[in-house]
Amino acid sequence: IGYESLYTNNPTAIDNGNRNTAIGYQSLRANTTGTNNIALGYQSLISNSTGANNIAIGNEALRTMTIRSKFIAIGDSALATTNATQPSVAVGYKTLRLAVIGSRNTAIGTEALTDLENASGNTAIGHQAAYNLRTQSYNTAVGSEALFTQSYATGFSSYNVAVGYRSLFNNEPTASTNGHQNTSIGGENMYFNTTGYGNTAIGYRVNYNNTATDHTISTFVGANIIISTNRSNINVLGYGVVNGQCTNNNQVLLGNTGIAQIRAQVTGITAYSDARYKTNIAQNVAGLNFITKLNPVTYNVRPTELHKIWGTPQEEVDRIDHSEIEQIKQIQSVQKLQEIVN
Repeated sequence: IGYESLYTNNPTAIDNGNRNTAIGYQSLRANTTGTNNIALGYQSLISNSTGANNIAIGNEALRTMTIRSKFIAIGDSALATTNATQPSVAVGYKTLRLAVIGSRNTAIGTEALTDLENASGNTAIGHQAAYNLRTQSYNTAVGSEALFTQSYATGFSSYNVAVGYRSLFNNEPTASTNGHQNTSIGGENMYFNTTGYGNTAIGYRVNYNNTATDHTISTFVGANIIISTNRSNINVLGYGVVNGQCTNNNQVLLGNTGIAQIRAQVTGITAYSDARYKTNIAQNVAGLNFITKLNPVTYNVRPTELHKIWGTPQEEVDRIDHSEIEQIKQIQSVQKLQEIVN
């Protein structure tokens, strides 16, 4: 049905050129021996000649595909320029419209993976998910505008996973070691990360307020974590942990400033211990002398004052209940350990 639809179809046998459906101007126009194809829309599958078992629904869907099989394109311009060797699935307006030779991609949602050119193994589900992704492979974006900006780097794979509205929104790899191997689960999570790599972030708006933060090989679990200084190999657990609590790289941060107890069945932490990596071992601390120089004091804490020093946004401070920790009598020695040793 339609001008020049199935125009050159040439059935030569029971398995050639048969069982096709073409509805629309020049739909399946070049088909000769391709079978089991469905083309619905202006110039849908117009270039297909021998490809089989394809579904193209929408204006110019699968427009340039010639001899490939088992592709599914539903939506205006979906997979419009592809001639990849392995099938892909595109559902939504302009999904995978520029993918020429990229294979095994799945795009579901308006303009999902719309700019992908030459990359494979990507999955994008959601409105404009992985919108600017062009040449990186093996990324997963689930959520509206997840992995939105990732675009210009070429020649390598990214292995990023973004789940949630605008998760990893600004991620943009610049080299084979930047902007890769990130896992982000949560709305607007790691929003401003551009080249940070090897990170795992789970929770709503982790590092959202940081306009230029690119952490590396770090783990964040908890909503509204704000570590605004670039760090490497930090591990953060808890709601609202903020920058002032993280003073350097290679740190583990447990809980926000409202935590009053850390509870477990065991009462100690076992450190890695092996004489083969220890140096400068000496018996130069007198036990009793060490104890007598301790100068313990008791005190109460006011975490809200600490947050003022750190510059924590007031709305984040207001969400943390400090009432219990403020009532606990603390004890600590004010004598510095190095002074005692000296």
